[in-house]
Amino acid sequence: MLFAEQGADLVLTGRRAALGEIVEAECRQKGVRCVFVEADQTKLEDCQRVVETALKEFNCIDILFNNAGIVTNGTAETTSEDVWQDTLNINVTAVWRMCKLVIPQMKQQGKGAIVNNGSDCPWWRGQTPSRMW
Repeated sequence: MLFAEQGADLVLTGRRAALGEIVEAECRQKGVRCVFVEADQTKLEDCQRVVETALKEFNCIDILFNNAGIVTNGTAETTSEDVWQDTLNINVTAVWRMCKLVIPQMKQQGKGAIVNNGSDCPWWRGQTPSRMW
């Protein structure tokens, strides 16, 4: 929403179409052009489709804000291989993949910025610091 409030045209992605469409509408209410693309960032073809959509709609990509991520509970002892791989796929590989896809376009444009966001707040998940450990 901050990008929309600052007047940036946007391409939004996510796996939950209903939520994405709500955010898209809210951004448009702020007077910016906005496109939601349902995409799973763990899938190369979805990431490629997002970049293609951005270029088709706006002819450039000035900012990539990587914000997709998952937070899981557990320790090294209790986390399964599947959960660990899912975490790496979305929190690391997807970030790398989106950067890899947009950097050539930004180089061609002669400008661009990439912001990789990572955060975890246990209170969002109903935990207190004493229960985290």
